[in-house]
Amino acid sequence: CLPAMHAAGSFWACDPLLYFKNNPNLKVMGKSLNEAGFRGREFSPKKPGVFRVIALGDSSTFGLTESDEGFYVREPYPRLLEHMLGQVHGPARVEVLNAGSIGYNSYQGLLLLRTKLHSLKPDLITVRFGWNDHLMSPSGRDEGAFRDPTNPIVRGLGNALLRTALYPFAIRLRLESQAWLGGDEAQKPPLRSAWTPNMSIPDYQNALRQIATLGHAMGARVWLLTAPQGFSSEEDLERFSALPADAKARKLLTLNAMDSFSQMRTVHNEYIEA
Repeated sequence: CLPAMHAAGSFWACDPLLYFKNNPNLKVMGKSLNEAGFRGREFSPKKPGVFRVIALGDSSTFGLTESDEGFYVREPYPRLLEHMLGQVHGPARVEVLNAGSIGYNSYQGLLLLRTKLHSLKPDLITVRFGWNDHLMSPSGRDEGAFRDPTNPIVRGLGNALLRTALYPFAIRLRLESQAWLGGDEAQKPPLRSAWTPNMSIPDYQNALRQIATLGHAMGARVWLLTAPQGFSSEEDLERFSALPADAKARKLLTLNAMDSFSQMRTVHNEYIEA
């Protein structure tokens, strides 16, 4: 886990299985996260007669943005969905749990569903990943928490271990051993010179399929949501392309070794299609 994730005011805290998680001390518009470490209502035992939705996703699901009003969306879409459904069916009959985790990709979402969310008994799971799959990790490292193992034998073993208490302990032991023995490994690595996604499209597709299979096994319907483009029109693309060299948006290109916003749009569309 990166030292910067422990910094005061960080969005993240270290996690022995998922590499990082929402910082449990985070305040969102003056409100604390719930006991499970997510934004919104508590993840309490499901009541009879309640239709429960789990909104699984990244910062867009959590409700993170950057605007003149601050870092947070006042009403993220899981809250709006609960309000809309409540107007039709009655507020006591529907609940939407916001399981959005800032910075997560589809593989981390799968691990989250297998572990921390496995006992919530959802009727519907909405899944919204994509951006963090085709972007690169800020650390530039090949951490196991970011990618599903490609070897089918290793993947099958990992699936079995995830159902035990041993796997999180083993992950913690590996990370702490690396930090103790690594020396220079703890230092911030240089930026990469070529774009390499956190999750390739085949890995992304595989994670989504596993999420769907797991959701169905939990007795839930699973809806896959696409993450919209920030520059879908040619006018938007031209506006972004004309930004000065020191604009914040251009840092996203630099950190991910992309040549242009046009390349980012092309890559994102490929993940939307997947």
